[in-house]
Amino acid sequence: MITLQQQIECVEREISLRKRVYSRAVRNRTMTPEDARRELDTMTAVLETLKKIKETGNTIGML
Repeated sequence: MITLQQQIECVEREISLRKRVYSRAVRNRTMTPEDARRELDTMTAVLETLKKIKETGNTIGML
C-alpha cells in the first residue's frame, strides 16, 4: 500500500519535474504558457487536496 505521505512526496516531485519540463516546452513553443500554468495549477491542487486529507483525515466533501 502506498501511504498518503508517499503520495504527497510523489506529487511534490512530479510538480518539480513538470516545472522544468514545461519551461523547456514553452521555450520550444511546443506548449503554451497558459497550458503550462493550468497543468501546474492542477497538480498543485492535487497536492493541496492530499495535504488537507492528511491534516484533517476527512475526505467527505473533498472530492
